[in-house]
Amino acid sequence: IEICRTRHIPVIFHVQEVTQPQGHSASGSHERYKTKERLQWELDFDCVKKFKEWILATKLATPEEVDEIEKQAKETVKTERRAAWEAY
Repeated sequence: IEICRTRHIPVIFHVQEVTQPQGHSASGSHERYKTKERLQWELDFDCVKKFKEWILATKLATPEEVDEIEKQAKETVKTERRAAWEAY
């Protein structure tokens, strides 16, 4: 990862921990097979949450700007979901 970050070249690295917010499929509930500790870990280390924390910590945006981006993103998703369903 250090080589990738400093030299800006392609590298391969092994991810050892990753959150999985939807379980194995969108129709399956991961609460059935994950421990409460694992579910809490996934909440604590959710990549969207961590990215938001980083944006705020590095002052790339204000809390109000981040909130507005989140609001717009949710509205875009709802609009596109409706359009996809209508096209179907």
